[in-house]
Amino acid sequence: MFGSMLQEILRSLAGIGRRAVACTDMLAYNRMEKRWGYVSFDTRAPVGLMPAWSNDVGAADAIALVFAPRAVPAPGSAAIGQLLRMEQVIRFSDDTHDVKDQYFTLADGNGTRWLAHRYAYQRRAA
Repeated sequence: MFGSMLQEILRSLAGIGRRAVACTDMLAYNRMEKRWGYVSFDTRAPVGLMPAWSNDVGAADAIALVFAPRAVPAPGSAAIGQLLRMEQVIRFSDDTHDVKDQYFTLADGNGTRWLAHRYAYQRRAA
């Protein structure tokens, strides 16, 4: 925490010695809007800043966030991609452990939602 904002920094295991940052996330509660705001900058894929917002104040044990739709580029130098929607649910397992589930839905009209990533981590002071 710094001020009223939670900052998460994700590093790969291979990058621990080099301190290579893979992803930086920031989460803050907006008292005027009565909802959470979130932004992620992930260097693992060329997707730029990824903003998201909750639809409500959340619960004591979870916050659900909805991201702006985005085009995800294909691997390599091809300039093609797929538009998708993303939701993220942050669950607070206990005082020091959280689980972050990321659900994707392709913008293909089928509405099929799947769990794309699950991150389980321990909170630590910087």
